Amino acid sequence: MNTSAHRSARTYAAVGLDSRADANGPHEVALLLFEGLLDRIRLGKLAMEQNDLNNKIRHINKALQILGEGLRTHLDIKAGGELAQQLDTLYAYCSVRLLDANAHNDAAALDEVHSLIKPLADAWREARPAAAAPGAELPATPLDAGNATLEATAPYPGKYGAGRSGNGASPGFGGTLLRYAA
Repeated sequence: MNTSAHRSARTYAAVGLDSRADANGPHEVALLLFEGLLDRIRLGKLAMEQNDLNNKIRHINKALQILGEGLRTHLDIKAGGELAQQLDTLYAYCSVRLLDANAHNDAAALDEVHSLIKPLADAWREARPAAAAPGAELPATPLDAGNATLEATAPYPGKYGAGRSGNGASPGFGGTLLRYAA
């Protein structure tokens, strides 16, 4: 494909994403961020398996950017209360694990982040039909859409400690893993 065709394809894709985001507002933007994050994790792992250092770094850095500048920055801790605080802690933990994956070629860390984020993406996807109904008010979270419940499962695994105060290894990177159940 020539350069002009590449540019056209990128423009078409960007317009499609913008149209999709505009159609359903913040809910669709969050879903796009989750999908982009999962895609970058998958591409980072593929590049890692192929010993493609440049693309591994590029994809994992993009995943970090989506987490930090997209999902985490747009959390409203005040309005979202405990759920928003737990998501913030989860996103911070995922960022640390992505950094570990990048620094140590740790595919298991990528798998872990994927397994933590995918249920959130699935919950947002399930909430989409309720959000997209004509005249329907957009839910703030999948829980508000009535399609899922939030359950505590276990303390964060690994060297980052358990509980909000951590175990001294990394204060602030502890907490409870959350699971959405339909």
